[in-house]
Amino acid sequence: CIRDSLDAVQFHTHRTDLWNAVRGGEFPEKMGFKMVATINAAGTWRDSYGKASAYVYRVHPDRSFAGRWDRKHLCFNAPVVRTRIIPENYQKLPARLKPDQVWIDENIITVNLCWCEHCKRLYRGQYESEPPTELTQDNHGEWTRWVTFHRASFERWMEDVRKAVDATDPQILVTFNHAWFVEQPETPPPYIKNLSADIHKDPLELGIYARYGGSSAIPFDLMPGLGDDIWAGVHPKSLDRVLNDIALIIAHGGRWNIGEFPTNYKNVRGEPKYRGNGRRPADVYLDRARQGAEFSRKRQPFCQHSRPVPYVALLHSASTHYDHVIWNVNGEGGSGGFGKTSDGTFRQNQPGKINSRVYWPNNNPIDESLVGAYQALLENHVHFNFTIEDRLADDLKDAALLV
Repeated sequence: CIRDSLDAVQFHTHRTDLWNAVRGGEFPEKMGFKMVATINAAGTWRDSYGKASAYVYRVHPDRSFAGRWDRKHLCFNAPVVRTRIIPENYQKLPARLKPDQVWIDENIITVNLCWCEHCKRLYRGQYESEPPTELTQDNHGEWTRWVTFHRASFERWMEDVRKAVDATDPQILVTFNHAWFVEQPETPPPYIKNLSADIHKDPLELGIYARYGGSSAIPFDLMPGLGDDIWAGVHPKSLDRVLNDIALIIAHGGRWNIGEFPTNYKNVRGEPKYRGNGRRPADVYLDRARQGAEFSRKRQPFCQHSRPVPYVALLHSASTHYDHVIWNVNGEGGSGGFGKTSDGTFRQNQPGKINSRVYWPNNNPIDESLVGAYQALLENHVHFNFTIEDRLADDLKDAALLV
């Protein structure tokens, strides 16, 4: 139903027979789409890790799991990541599937501070000191170094993954969802060829990502959901909402990534965000996808790769962003109360633990001061671009004002 409108199809299965069947039917050639392998490892896909002792999870100082919700995250610094996870998932698997793209979810949003034996040993060897266990008035510099240590671990993991895929086929596009986007406001290294992020249903947040992506020098895509409740939910958005989401993305020069499962899916999973059972109106979702794809494709020739002509430069400073993270990462959400997670659900607060994600200040992807500046400029019809510290000097040559 959306033939000639597809650029790529993501497959969440690694079954060789299915990949061969799709290729054997020459569907990619006939419909003109690329095949994308979604491979999540070192994120929250626990089934990939088994129960061997070598699979070390990220933990807090008291040995409780440091993770998004109650999921367990494999530590990037565990030796098994280099000896088994990366070779098996990012070298052997791409060699078997031969995808056009490897798309990796559950990475930047799962980067937590970790006090496992491997992280502590590496930190001691690098700095000849013990890692701090909490932020105090007197150890801001040391805490900054501890947070930066984990950012460097994540960047090293991304580079090692890219090298592993390159060893199979350097033409495979490797995409790290959310990496080097709003949560990581720095110039991407050369091995990063595109930006990607998923924003379910917040138009303001989606607009910030679209504006940021359009302000960068490399291609980007954004994945809003088609549902008005949750991913793979049972309440589809109105067509106007879907087209508005698409317009936000393509007007900034990006691509629209349809973030849904095209099946009559029942919400029977055990996670708290799935509230009860409900049959998914698959035909309605597919029709939204069809009309959205046609809308997007018709506008692609004069939208894709376009660049804005800014009057104002809005600085998203990495120094400020990471400092917000540093101060909030040890914050308590209130004992016994509930806090809203980045996924829009509520979880009971755990003092000193809820904010351990080192790219998310106060457990939010975007600091409220940046949201306020963006919204004020938008509502006052001021044409602006995002800039970052790395390219501030060059961007100011074309701007009349810096915010």
